[in-house]
Formats: sequence, structure tokens, C-alpha cells
Amino acid sequence: MANSISRSVSAIVLGCGLLLECSLASAGIITLLRDNFNDTTGLNAPGDVRTVADILANDPGQLPAGTTVLLGSPNVRRVDDPINMLGGNNGFHNFFGSNFLVLGDDSGPIGGNPSGLNEDTGIRFPFEIPVGALGIQIRYRVAFNGVDTATNRTDFLRVRLTGPGDTVNVQTLSSPVDFGAGTFISSFFDVFVDLNPATLSPGQYQLQFRLNEDSNGNGQTNTAVGLDRIRITAEIPEPATLPLLAAGLGGLVALRGRKALWAARIF
Repeated sequence: MANSISRSVSAIVLGCGLLLECSLASAGIITLLRDNFNDTTGLNAPGDVRTVADILANDPGQLPAGTTVLLGSPNVRRVDDPINMLGGNNGFHNFFGSNFLVLGDDSGPIGGNPSGLNEDTGIRFPFEIPVGALGIQIRYRVAFNGVDTATNRTDFLRVRLTGPGDTVNVQTLSSPVDFGAGTFISSFFDVFVDLNPATLSPGQYQLQFRLNEDSNGNGQTNTAVGLDRIRITAEIPEPATLPLLAAGLGGLVALRGRKALWAARIF
């Protein structure tokens, strides 16, 4: 009798414990998009530049599948590129530790040849939000710098999600306000976006980076953006918890069976 009671208590503990573990470990993290631009080849000396258009035409596997140029000439550069050093218009101050993506400049330090029609530059990275996702996290490293002494011009960096629902604004930086101390801003930037059926229903999306430059004019306004370590992850229900749930329920069913046996013995 004592052994039966002991086994029953064990069944209760096992069943409740597994059900509790299932509730606590009910989600996992998967990667939807990731790139650090370190796969780019052909950057053999400081100052070498490869445009995204060239990479897509000749080495498309070096960028996320489906990457597209929105405007201008986004390009990849080495860690020791002049724009990452202490040169023209303050540069990025050795902020990047490896290859990085540039918007707004075709070559050389900030203040060199601006990029694209009306000097705007943009790029899009596709990804898919899976059915059942509980939320997504967008992460990237960004540096925004340049010169802006004009009183009537402002440059903007806009980061957005576009997809089946409404456009979601992730981040906006403007010159000269967001240059910070010494006309320089750099930071890790993490943003958490909860899935909302009205805006982030499952489906195909694009993470879009766009630098809108308000005409170089007489040189009073000229900016550039560096990007690296782009990553999007999603929180999804963890399939591995289903066996735990089954085991927990099994323990409770076993307990119910033992109770029926006790009743039969008593009566």
C-alpha cells in the first residue's frame, strides 16, 4: 500500500512538473535574416569598394537571397576603408570591426562622390515571417555621419519593414540632430516588434534601409551611413515541448488508473 501511494505521489510530481516545464519552455528562436558582409570578396586593399549591384551580378551568394538595390550605389567596404578611419568629415572612427555596408557614398571618405539620383541610396533585404510566430526582433549596427551646416537642408536615414500589412517604421535618424557630439553617432540598435495581424501577419517582408539626402548643393549637406551585423529573429512555439506535454498528461492518466485500482480493492 505504501509503495502504491509513493508511486502515485511520484506520478503527480512527474505530471505536474512536466506540464510546468512545458509552459515555461514553450517558445524557441529561429533566424529569418542574417548578414555581416564578411563573405564579400574582391576587397584586396584599403579603399577597395564593391557595389551591391556588382556583387549581385557576379557573386549573388555573398548576400542574402533576394537582396535588391532600391536607389543609388550601396556598396561593401573593408574595415580599413577611409570612411571607417578618422579622415574626411569625421568618418566612422574605427567603429566597424570587419566588412560593412555603406549608403550615401560611392568611394572614399564622407564628402566624396554622393550616390544615386538626388543623392538617395537604398537597399532591401527579404525575409519571411512564419505562420505561428509570436514576435520578431530586428537588430543591426549603424553609424550615421557627415557634414550638415546648412540651415535649410536635412538628410534622413529611414529603416522600415514592408510586407503584406502596413509599412512599419523601425528607425529614423536626421542630420544634424542625430549626429550627436562631434557630429558623430554610432550604436547598436535593437528594436522589438510584436506580431500584430494588422501590420505583421505571416508572409514575405523586406527590411529596407534608405538614406534620403537633401541635395549636396554647395557641400553643406553630405552624409553617409554604415551598416553591419543585420539580423532578424522570430519567436515561435517550440515543437519539443509537445512530448513533454504528452508525458505530463500520461503521468496524470496513470495516477487516475491507480485510483481506480484502489477503489476496486476497497470495495
